[in-house]
Amino acid sequence: MPPEKQLPRNRSWWCAYFIDHPGLRARQPEASVGSGASQKAKVYCEKCYFADLATLKLSDEEDVHSNRRVHCRMEEELKDYLWMTDKVDDRGWCGAALSTLLAHLRYCRNNINA
Repeated sequence: MPPEKQLPRNRSWWCAYFIDHPGLRARQPEASVGSGASQKAKVYCEKCYFADLATLKLSDEEDVHSNRRVHCRMEEELKDYLWMTDKVDDRGWCGAALSTLLAHLRYCRNNINA
């Protein structure tokens, strides 16, 4: 079922569930994966992004309390970390290929209504 938020006319309904890499509009090389005709933008499932961000924040807090870290990282540092980290199992960004995005929505641990 398409989400409620409005998208530009040239974006498909499933794009509403994903966040574009922050460097995509500026065409930064780290904003995409692959090369040539197979190059795809990096996107992150919105619900997974915020869940992973919350998990990182909690992990930092635990590290501070157990003296493994001096202070918690700022939110911007955590966001950068999420985009720089390679995809691991069911966590991380996706290459914006239609089949990849639809499969993610179908099996996403956070998208119970997708």
